[in-house]
Amino acid sequence: MRIETDFELKKALMAMNITDMFSNEADLSGISESFPLNVSNATHRALIE
Repeated sequence: MRIETDFELKKALMAMNITDMFSNEADLSGISESFPLNVSNATHRALIE
């Protein structure tokens, strides 16, 4: 048996006022030295086998 699901997080995160990471104002310097760096989408995926 295999159960698989995914959930798009961008809308939920933006509703919680977590918005900077999706804009060019994001400070993601701890991840990459490329600028501007922002997140275009976020997905949670779960799989149970």
